[in-house]
Amino acid sequence: MLTNEILLLLEAAAGGVLLGLFYYLGLWFTLKRLSASPRPALLVLISFLFRLAVTLVGLYWITGGEGLRLIVALLGLLLARFITVPRLGPAPPRQEP
Repeated sequence: MLTNEILLLLEAAAGGVLLGLFYYLGLWFTLKRLSASPRPALLVLISFLFRLAVTLVGLYWITGGEGLRLIVALLGLLLARFITVPRLGPAPPRQEP
């Protein structure tokens, strides 16, 4: 019984990391496309609503509405933030020769 619970928690953590990667990579992609968009505010709004909906539905699906699994999945999502944001942050300024 205990092994099954641990596996469910590991599954929730892995799912949270994947959802976090989806969310933050989607945000990065949106920001990259922002300057080329004729309606940047609409792009940001639609992207946010889509990322939020997928993340919330994914969290509910992964955790089954159970509290401990939700906390573990949210920690996985937070871990994905700490992985992606520093790596996808602003690029260093280009040096002109």
